[in-house]
Amino acid sequence: MKVAIAQINIVPGDRERNLKKSIKIIKKIDADVIIFPELFTTGFYYKNLDVENFNDTIKKLSNNCNNKIVIGTIIEKEGNHYYNTMLVISNKGLIEKYRKIHLFFRERKYFRNGNELKVFKYENFVIGLAICYDIRFPEMFRKLLKMGANTFIISAAFPLKRKDHWEILLKARAIENQAYVIACNRIGRDLDEDYAGTSMIIDPWGNVLKKASDDKEEILYENLKYERILEIRNNFPILKDIKLY
Repeated sequence: MKVAIAQINIVPGDRERNLKKSIKIIKKIDADVIIFPELFTTGFYYKNLDVENFNDTIKKLSNNCNNKIVIGTIIEKEGNHYYNTMLVISNKGLIEKYRKIHLFFRERKYFRNGNELKVFKYENFVIGLAICYDIRFPEMFRKLLKMGANTFIISAAFPLKRKDHWEILLKARAIENQAYVIACNRIGRDLDEDYAGTSMIIDPWGNVLKKASDDKEEILYENLKYERILEIRNNFPILKDIKLY
């Protein structure tokens, strides 16, 4: 499975500009799966959460997928509630969605928590979905592991001031679950936060295969090998010794 991370800056509240930019990136990237950062079409634009058009964004992304899978989070509204929702989209439309379970402090004022973990399958890869602050909760990843996950995809808007935590936590999630971690973070600044970039692709042994800068837009590519997961899990079978989830 060839994956691509699109580490980009996001203009707060300018959905049309961000969406056009993302579609342009999708069209030029040669990969099976493309990952974008958290809220990649609007950023955390609390002034007007209705700036997003959930169904229209899915339609436009799907129409431009060209047999690729596109993953990233956008604002979803259901009734009077808003969710930070990760989309998995193909040219057939929405494959899966995951509503962020662990909301960071300020998010709680505006968003409602999701309550369901999600995985989807691509060839032999069972991919668990997570968003930003989720990476601080290893029990979530253990449950995804129990659901069959051998790869984790993470979209994030992780701040620069906690960049060291970002790197350590991602490596830990890969090592303890013997799984690939593909983590896409944004760069730049919005109304009150600087972001860390440093998107990474990590193998099931904790080796960093690709790592982006903390301040530049970049595309990272990597061919993930299912055999690498089997090699690690068979040669060092720690997962068989798990007693509690």
